[in-house]
This record gives sequence, structure tokens and C-alpha cells, in this order.
Amino acid sequence: MFDLDNAEIEFECPHCGFTNSVTIGEVKAGRVIVCCGCLSNIRLEDHERSAEKSQGEINDALRKLVSEKIEIKITL
Repeated sequence: MFDLDNAEIEFECPHCGFTNSVTIGEVKAGRVIVCCGCLSNIRLEDHERSAEKSQGEINDALRKLVSEKIEIKITL
């Protein structure tokens, strides 16, 4: 329903502090990226699968919103 995998996030390199940009999908996949500042290898980690869990929570909330009937009364 809702896919966060292509959403970009920024983080600072733990070695040099340079700001790098990655997608949430890259984090979920545990990819290794090269820092654009110092060329160090950085293994991305979705700590306790928080990105995956957040995506599930967003989808659950959207399903709930779509399934609820909203009644609007207009009086003229």
C-alpha cells in the first residue's frame, strides 16, 4: 500500500562526520555504502527492524482510515 523504500534519509559518517544520503530500502537491505567524504565503508543497519516496523504501522493506519466511514452532514 505505502512504500518507504525510495524515501531518502541523511546521516553523518561515524568516521568523518560527512553527511551522506541513502534510501530507506538500502538501510533495510543492510547495504554497505562508501562515505562521500572519507571513502570509508559503512554498513547500514535497520536497528531492530525499525524502518520495516514503521512502514507496517503506516500501512495499518492507512487501512484503518480507508475502512472507516466518515459521515458529513451539511445543513443549508
